[in-house]
Amino acid sequence: MAKEILVLLKVIPLLLFILIECGQINSQSYENATDLKTSLLTSYDADIIPLNNQSEVINIGVTLLLYSQPDVDPIRGSISTALVLSSYWIDERITWTPAQYNGIENLNIKSSAVWLPAISIAQSMTFEPLSGSGMRIKFTSAGFAEFSPGDVYETSCKFNMKYWPFDKHACYLTFVSVDYTMDKMKIVANNISVSTQYYIQNGGWFLKTDSIQYRIGVNDPPTITYRLIYERQPTFYLLTIIIPMNGIGALNCFAFLIPTTARMGFSLTIMLSLSVFLTVITDELPKQADPAAIMCVYILFATLFSMVSTLIVIFNNFLYERDTAIPISSPYKLILKISRIGRNKIESKQDGIENAQKDKKITELQEIKEEKSDNTIISDAGDTENLTWQEVGKAVDKIMFCALFVVITITPAIILICLAVVSEHEEDSIFWTF
Repeated sequence: MAKEILVLLKVIPLLLFILIECGQINSQSYENATDLKTSLLTSYDADIIPLNNQSEVINIGVTLLLYSQPDVDPIRGSISTALVLSSYWIDERITWTPAQYNGIENLNIKSSAVWLPAISIAQSMTFEPLSGSGMRIKFTSAGFAEFSPGDVYETSCKFNMKYWPFDKHACYLTFVSVDYTMDKMKIVANNISVSTQYYIQNGGWFLKTDSIQYRIGVNDPPTITYRLIYERQPTFYLLTIIIPMNGIGALNCFAFLIPTTARMGFSLTIMLSLSVFLTVITDELPKQADPAAIMCVYILFATLFSMVSTLIVIFNNFLYERDTAIPISSPYKLILKISRIGRNKIESKQDGIENAQKDKKITELQEIKEEKSDNTIISDAGDTENLTWQEVGKAVDKIMFCALFVVITITPAIILICLAVVSEHEEDSIFWTF
């Protein structure tokens, strides 16, 4: 027991000595960091590319980090993007031996004190370098530099509104360094060229993160261009503009079912309502939209269609009030025949079922009587003794209601389906443009 105590007494001071020495070695003091920074920047010139051999080319690796899309404005042709562009390069003038500075392996230096690649966004509304004023660059002892400036940048974009509100747009972010040529500096993409890990989608627009592509420029100045595809979320416009607009347009056909005294005001109200919807949609589109939005053309034709419907209502009111002494010409007889096509078919079918059980001669006599009865209204010989202008007006009402109901209900559905389907393939036609 006594021997063991003696051994511990000898070992404990040795362990304390080792711990103290290790602590002194690994203790990186403020003076170590300031001495390192002073040593590195003493002969450093921030205006010169930090290569020992100035005939070589410095490679700048970049990674684009997207965070959000606060605003997309097709009217101004602009997009606001919260992004960070991380740049990486080797600074051969910022290297040191960590052992000489108590193991310091990393050092942050203010960006204004060292060389920067001075990269800018070519499409920016306010052209200026991504300087990251006040930010610091992280250096390793081997000279590896990392600089990650970020902000909300407003850039321009050309919007194609043809398939509104199912439109897609290809917008470009070109990062360029105008200070250098390709024989001095090259921009290259890192293994992870784009990161959307923390991206928050815009409520009105959807960024297709799986379709982001990039291209590195081959001519001066050094560039890298990212293509971003944005897809409008059409639900809001469908619920607040398009469906109500089509519902109001569909009321045109019902103008032929209401009393003649109220038709004019009813038709004019519908026409003016469609004009208001056209104004609302034009406010959502850029004034220089090329090509024109198909929906705008559709609303224009819907308005013209409503105008034609109003003119027909006026003309039909004139028929209702026409003097009975005026003879009814052949075109109006034809209108009445057309309006009675469906009813005659139904009546003839019912008559055939009832007469199938009767004698052939009795059936022929009944058919002769029915033909005479029909001929009192309108006959092939042109007998119009009991035909009135009000009956002609009712025939026009029937034909126009059926025709307008079919056109107004089917046409909008076809147009919306075509817009949605064609816009799905629009991405295939979006190519790189420079």
